[in-house]
Amino acid sequence: MRPLLAALSASIAELKKNPSTLLEQADGETVVILSRNQPPSLILYPQHNTRT
Repeated sequence: MRPLLAALSASIAELKKNPSTLLEQADGETVVILSRNQPPSLILYPQHNTRT
């Protein structure tokens, strides 16, 4: 498994409970969403999703 570098991680339950707060806390940085301590998904902002 590749390491994931993110400023913030949260469980799926936390995301479902209050997604707006989670996005505010992220402040435009990548958020790793964990399910059973495994990262099944990421929330990426457009400025982070560019290819060079």
